[in-house]
Amino acid sequence: MSPTGEAQGEVLGVGPLEARVMQALWRRADWSSVGEVQMLLNAESQAKPISYSAVKAVLLNLTKKQFTKKRSIGRANVFLPLRSHEEHQRKAVADIVNPLLRNHRNPLFVQIVSEVVADQSALAEFERLLAERKAKNRG
Repeated sequence: MSPTGEAQGEVLGVGPLEARVMQALWRRADWSSVGEVQMLLNAESQAKPISYSAVKAVLLNLTKKQFTKKRSIGRANVFLPLRSHEEHQRKAVADIVNPLLRNHRNPLFVQIVSEVVADQSALAEFERLLAERKAKNRG
């Protein structure tokens, strides 16, 4: 876990191979071809190499799911994430939490408080975030 309580490399809302592809795209931070993504994935892992067609299928699925956008350059397709990793994580969490806040506010707050008070570093982070938000709303 990172200091912010996130598992390193985790990408919410996607499968394991999709997560690896998204991480590769975020690291490149530019339009990326299927071959470039494939090279990155295969260079970072000792596991069985991932085929070009598997990477292409995942990139096309991520585009359908609106995680990436696709552009054609000649006969090749290149892909770019629609959001940064941080924006993606915020949106994924908001998609889960916002309906709970609307329909189950009290049980959600009880659960969050129960989890946060059990961990001193989480409690300090939560208090810091609350103070920041209060200050921002005042000024």
